Amino acid sequence: MNGSYALQPAVGSSVNLAQVANTGVATSGLAPIFSVNQWDNTNGKWAATISYNGSTGLVAGHGNIQMQGTAAGRTSGGPSGTFTGTAAGIVR
Repeated sequence: MNGSYALQPAVGSSVNLAQVANTGVATSGLAPIFSVNQWDNTNGKWAATISYNGSTGLVAGHGNIQMQGTAAGRTSGGPSGTFTGTAAGIVR
């Protein structure tokens, strides 16, 4: 996963990610929550949980999606910049 930030996020803050459209295997309409567990610009590291529990969105034609996962990676550092990383979890 990757993205950009205008302000360094606070640990414990949550952000609704932009709605995911037509990515993955027939996936659309999901808007997961990205909850920051660690954000360390000094060492360029971040960690977060990702969750979604909603009646909107589809994965391979199935609705009522529930998603739980974790993600971690690197930041570009500084008060604004970019981040990249890897996420893993379950979707049902």
